[in-house]
Amino acid sequence: MLSFVAYHYRNCKDITCVELNPTYYEVGKKLLPEANWINDSIFNYKDFGLFKQAISNPPFGKIKTGLDKNLQSELKYKGAEFDLITVEIAFKIADYGCFILPQQSTPFKYSGSEFYMDLRETGKGYNPYGLTVPNKVQKFIKETGLDYMFNIGIDTSIYKDSWKGVSPICEIVTFEFK
Repeated sequence: MLSFVAYHYRNCKDITCVELNPTYYEVGKKLLPEANWINDSIFNYKDFGLFKQAISNPPFGKIKTGLDKNLQSELKYKGAEFDLITVEIAFKIADYGCFILPQQSTPFKYSGSEFYMDLRETGKGYNPYGLTVPNKVQKFIKETGLDYMFNIGIDTSIYKDSWKGVSPICEIVTFEFK
């Protein structure tokens, strides 16, 4: 659906979608036949080419990835969070990235909160709860040097009741890679 919106509402006409799940791949091809569809793992990113922008709603959390040791050695991020691995892979093939990430994978809190809190500025900004950047986010920033940017003010918590199954609070995060 992210690609569908980008194509139909944001005028992005050159879209490549990478989907590992064959069923989702087939559904995606029917929903957005204008896109170039690749039924493959993001770990084969070297075969995809380079892009201006990467947009992703990656799987969240620690997922057994089957990431081979050669590729693992190429990544700076040594953690097990699949969503953060996805961000680093996007860095390798795109100039810009936009991601839907679980709030626990970001250095700020906005969705579902009364106000925006950049946890990197604890002590400098208004943070009455004494929250700090999650350890996995600190590790990701330290190892990759990638800097998170806040989105345009979209509170994703308003959508959580429309999700099926678990509904984690998410944030929309952007990165300028190049």
